[in-house]
Amino acid sequence: MKELQCEKFFDIMKQIQEIRYNEKYEWKNFINLIATRTVEYLRNHGHDVTCDKMEALLSQVFDKVMMKIVEPRELLSTLCHGDFTSSNLLFKTENGKHDAILIDFAFCKYSTPVIDLSTYICLCCSNEMIKDKFFEIMRVYHNALKKYLLEVGVSNIEKYSYKALLDDYRRGGLFDLIIASFFLPVVRGYYTIDSKQLTYMKFIDYGNVLK
Repeated sequence: MKELQCEKFFDIMKQIQEIRYNEKYEWKNFINLIATRTVEYLRNHGHDVTCDKMEALLSQVFDKVMMKIVEPRELLSTLCHGDFTSSNLLFKTENGKHDAILIDFAFCKYSTPVIDLSTYICLCCSNEMIKDKFFEIMRVYHNALKKYLLEVGVSNIEKYSYKALLDDYRRGGLFDLIIASFFLPVVRGYYTIDSKQLTYMKFIDYGNVLK
């Protein structure tokens, strides 16, 4: 739609009410609170050389890092899911064909694909898979993008190059560290979420519990 119905596409993008990236929500203070967990870990393991600089950056990570990464960069920017994890994917197999369906679009945003790619790679792929298959994963994404653009009648796809996709990821791959700061304590079993407790807990209180 961005290529073939550009005006209509951007009219729709303007109507999206953002939750994560709106100043009136608690996400900013929450992210700034939990992102410094990395520094605490390094200090506790004797790596003090760059900790002060890292802490200065990560304590303001929402403005200094996250908002810069999610800012749309053409030409690759598109409507991103915003919470692209395996728990938000449903799969259907029929006659040997595999289809994937996305759910939960609360964090959707017009942004660079790196926010979806880095979130999925960081949270849903093992270290071994990232090490051995990273470029294969990126190539699969790029091939699917080219295939779809050609199918819907977009011919000038050279501008959506594989190099452009990798450059975009290099610029914004730090996004996955920020997201991982949220999930890591739960994934590692340091904190068991009580669903009833979580329902009534404010973001900042949840961040203090995780911290």
